[in-house]
Amino acid sequence: MDFDLRRIKAERVAAGITQAEMAQRLGMSRSSYWKREAGTVPIDVKEFASILTAIGINRDQISIFFRT
Repeated sequence: MDFDLRRIKAERVAAGITQAEMAQRLGMSRSSYWKREAGTVPIDVKEFASILTAIGINRDQISIFFRT
């Protein structure tokens, strides 16, 4: 099972949240967030949970972010 970074971007865009807004919600710079969304820097579990909260995804929907 692989983590789908494209899905994070798709859900962020669908929620109408810019990278700058997401970065602010997560307490990091836009470039730091971009590196995570692009896969340059790994997303840890705590950051992933924060991203889900910021986008408005509940934990029951977590499977949409993984590919089999």
